[in-house]
Amino acid sequence: GQLGIFGRTLSVNRLHGHVDRYVGVPEMYSLCEGICVQNAHTEVRCASRVSFLRRDAHTEQWLISLAASASSVEKADIVLLATSPQDVLGLLSTDPSLEHLHTLLKDSIQCLPTWSVALTFEESVALPFDGAFINVQHESEESEHGSLGGKALTERFPFSWIARKNVKPGRADAECWVLHGSSQWSKLHQCMDKEEVIASFTDAFRSLYGELNDKLCDLPTLLGSKADCWSDAIPVNPRSETHLYDPALCLGICGDYWGGPRVEGAYLSGKALGDMVARSI
Repeated sequence: GQLGIFGRTLSVNRLHGHVDRYVGVPEMYSLCEGICVQNAHTEVRCASRVSFLRRDAHTEQWLISLAASASSVEKADIVLLATSPQDVLGLLSTDPSLEHLHTLLKDSIQCLPTWSVALTFEESVALPFDGAFINVQHESEESEHGSLGGKALTERFPFSWIARKNVKPGRADAECWVLHGSSQWSKLHQCMDKEEVIASFTDAFRSLYGELNDKLCDLPTLLGSKADCWSDAIPVNPRSETHLYDPALCLGICGDYWGGPRVEGAYLSGKALGDMVARSI
């Protein structure tokens, strides 16, 4: 029960017919939690940030400190890192013996940012789809599927993807649209204030909505908004390997910057790393 089908129709499917797209239920992280709790002996800790890693040369174990309890140090035989390149580099820099891995990733992985804005409305937004790729000419993640409107919309709107969040199974009923900025726009405006980004995206969404509805109506009343910028959202040059695993250190790294710049790539990267570890123990 951790997966559900997203939405009714995607404008992206105009070129290739209907394609089911799955999301985690009730949230995207639910799939990971569901996999972990299948094993009764697995302890899952959510929202626990690791502040440093250190390999004990005598015991050959990893010493792990959590940011919430700096005085407490956990021990582990194997460490697998499945997080953003920026976070991985931060953890690798805490142990001098990992300098070679830090240098490898720092010099070879480049990522582009993505601004994300969520707009909550009083009523349903009258669009004939629940999600659409708008500006994919410069994006790596979905260009093979086509997009809504082609080049004309690409030049006039800052979006790469827009989606009606409340149609995802298990989400709140309030009408909410999530707007992802294109990599090009997000890079140019990465340091922009959140309120300015919200205002810019709201105006652009209003213009897009009016254009798709022949300018006959305006957006419903806006009830709330929020914005976030993912600094490592889209890997520009994912590595050809699916993952990294050092059996001498018992340290592995996986993610979309190894397996490909989409959630499928991240999943396949993690599975490949897990299979590798299983064969080695």
